Amino acid sequence: MNEFYRLMEKAKQGDQEATLAIIEKFAPLIRKTKNKADPQDRDDLEQELVEKMISIIHSYNLDNVPTFSEFCRAVLEKAEKNHPDPHCTNANGRSGGHSPFQ
Repeated sequence: MNEFYRLMEKAKQGDQEATLAIIEKFAPLIRKTKNKADPQDRDDLEQELVEKMISIIHSYNLDNVPTFSEFCRAVLEKAEKNHPDPHCTNANGRSGGHSPFQ
């Protein structure tokens, strides 16, 4: 069993330290995503991403565990889909609702 899986198990059981450890693993992706938004929206976007991650961590089915990269991508894509930012652009320069990782 790998470290990430153990953290997920603990986080799903309410372990706040495990939840924070998972969020810390995503910090570079969160920064990358929020830095694509307008400066005045970045703090709100970061908070929304973290809140969404916590929600997904607690509801995630551990019987179908993806790789770490797949999990990161799924979290950020789901958060972006639920709260598209028209000021945020992806790597192709498209705005609104498109994942920067596509």
